Amino acid sequence: MTKQEANFPDKFTMTREQCVFYAKRNIVDYIWKNAKMEGIDVTYPDTYAIYNGMSVAGLSVDGIVTINNLKHSWRFILKALDYPTDFALICNINETVGSNLIYGAGSIRKMPVNIGGTSWTPDMPIESQIKEELSDIFAIAGNTDRALTLALYLMKK
Repeated sequence: MTKQEANFPDKFTMTREQCVFYAKRNIVDYIWKNAKMEGIDVTYPDTYAIYNGMSVAGLSVDGIVTINNLKHSWRFILKALDYPTDFALICNINETVGSNLIYGAGSIRKMPVNIGGTSWTPDMPIESQIKEELSDIFAIAGNTDRALTLALYLMKK
């Protein structure tokens, strides 16, 4: 069975406007959950305050920068809806997420990394291979299947 044949039907059918409305309505929640996944000990009210440009006592500078980077990344994504989803767009999003925190954010990693809590080490990325794999993912017919496959691929790579 090929990837095309393995597609799952879309679970939701929403218009672009509905998707944008839903994303904007839940943006602080998404940022808060992402920050928690990154190990930042922040409350939802503190995330809301930072999102709205206020400072929060007791949170590290890196934590505040991470939350602001996530905010800027979401804003970029919502403005880039008419751009083609490709390697360059993904690099731009990655650069925004890692800005002022990760050396080389937005470009192919050139150093080996370890994943905390596991002995698995990701292979060194090769740009041509990534572009080819992304092309396969972008060819998936179902929106839900394509989005989930892309998200999981990017998290692993």
